[in-house]
Amino acid sequence: MTENENGTKTIQLDQSNISSTASLCRALSSEWRLSILQLLSKKSLTYSELSKELLLSLSSINMHVNILKEADLITISLIPGIHGIQKLCTLNINSVFFFLTPQFSDDSNHPIRKQSESFPVSSYSLCEISAPCGLASKSSFIDYTDNPKAFYTNLRLTASLIWFTNGFLEYHISNHLLTSIAHIPSQIEFSFEICSEAPDYNNNWPSDIAVDINGRTVSRFRTSGDYGGRKGKLNPSWWPDKMTQFGELKRITINKNGCFTNGDFFSSDTIQSLHMQEGNYFTFRLYVDETLHNCIGGINLLGRDFGDYPQDIEIEVTYQDLA
Repeated sequence: MTENENGTKTIQLDQSNISSTASLCRALSSEWRLSILQLLSKKSLTYSELSKELLLSLSSINMHVNILKEADLITISLIPGIHGIQKLCTLNINSVFFFLTPQFSDDSNHPIRKQSESFPVSSYSLCEISAPCGLASKSSFIDYTDNPKAFYTNLRLTASLIWFTNGFLEYHISNHLLTSIAHIPSQIEFSFEICSEAPDYNNNWPSDIAVDINGRTVSRFRTSGDYGGRKGKLNPSWWPDKMTQFGELKRITINKNGCFTNGDFFSSDTIQSLHMQEGNYFTFRLYVDETLHNCIGGINLLGRDFGDYPQDIEIEVTYQDLA
């Protein structure tokens, strides 16, 4: 089970864990249990309330609830009631992914390992930016705000916060972690803190944002606002309280089963289909998605000195070690 940054929880299972998969499939194989999950998706309910809603006996409710609990789909807590202690059922999972093939090999002779790298938000190779825009380092604004020319100066290399209304940042990232002859890569994950870009800040300012790798879209998501109202945990003391304070942590995962954003499936592209192991690098483009009917609300990309998460653009590769 994984917990996403927005508080939702996801179960991802494959046939490498037959017991857990069988328990989950059993829990989902009953229309009564699916009805219970549907009711709990709206609010938590007691056994008595479930019995009343479904016109089932308490003994039947108890059986179905126990099966759902064994599969980690719900939790049960005790609360005081008019006639004594009652059992309250709460939905524990928001989404389930089941893969017919194992995500990773279970060959004990080639153990699974992970390796990480960090890329400063300022290390982009190409950009195309529209004002309002700007950059800030840990100690000051960089050049003048709302000046796209600042995005091409050497001083931009010190930036730990970047914002713009329209356009993109493109990073050329070495693929050496994916091409070593000593291991077989099975997954790559990118994570970064991001939010919309509004005048000052606005918690209700949606923006549609996308990520392309080697020209193919691997993620598309909507940030709800340009967040403020409290100081970001890492923001330097000089940063004005009236401006952007923090963002959302986004995780883009690519493995043999496809591309996922914070656990949600996006496409069936893989490391191989994206040609990430060809040449010396792959391109990683982050941009405001200006497709028709989208919310064009800009981007704030927060590095390790701003926001709530002490990181830049983090990359983690999972692989089987052949050495």
